[in-house]
Amino acid sequence: MEQRRQLHCALMLIFVTASVTFATDSKSGHTTSVRWQENRPGCTYSRMVDGKYRYGLSWRDVAVSLAVDPDELQKASRRQEPFLGVHLSVRYQGSGTLNVDGGAATLEFVKHLQVRQPPIAPDDFVRTLQGDAHEAARQAAQEIEKHPDEREPREAYARAIQKNAAELITFVSKNALRKTVLNPANPEVSGWILFRANSEQISGWEQQESFIFRLALADTVFEIPFNLPPSIGDLLLRRRQ
Repeated sequence: MEQRRQLHCALMLIFVTASVTFATDSKSGHTTSVRWQENRPGCTYSRMVDGKYRYGLSWRDVAVSLAVDPDELQKASRRQEPFLGVHLSVRYQGSGTLNVDGGAATLEFVKHLQVRQPPIAPDDFVRTLQGDAHEAARQAAQEIEKHPDEREPREAYARAIQKNAAELITFVSKNALRKTVLNPANPEVSGWILFRANSEQISGWEQQESFIFRLALADTVFEIPFNLPPSIGDLLLRRRQ
């Protein structure tokens, strides 16, 4: 009888410990942290038609979906201003309201001193891109005045920067995640969140980088760890689908 009671206590302790790793309440701020983990209830993983892979994390009346391009690191290294982009969807199934703000997200660069980058404000990014385009045109005109024989390559370079800036401005203006209030009549929102990938702590990519995406929604922080490029297990899963 005593052995049975001890075994029951031990099993209860294991169950409580496992639950705490999934959602723990902070006594100070009453904030619940919910982390994606393979094969855990409420956690899904799938490949999308466009090749991105998507993590799904559901908790209570909120479902969060994070889509990541496996080639995002390569793309980031080719950008004039390096940044990483993730696509986020939030679905609310409650009867009240839920404030969704992409500015409440962070991206942790695990192998770079665990630096947590805040998202780039869409409007600020657009202004930066516009400034870059104008500066490229100004510098080209200045250099052409000094070296008239270099007009063609200078103008071509300025046009390339302006074209790239114009495409990014259009993309960010149309697709960036904006502040939204979800409710039963408007239950879902989705959009891109961008994070700067250049700082004193972030320099030079390793063969595989590890990240943790975090998003605060009401009193819950949703955490989704992922690797770029994906691990062998992730690639095998993608091939099977």
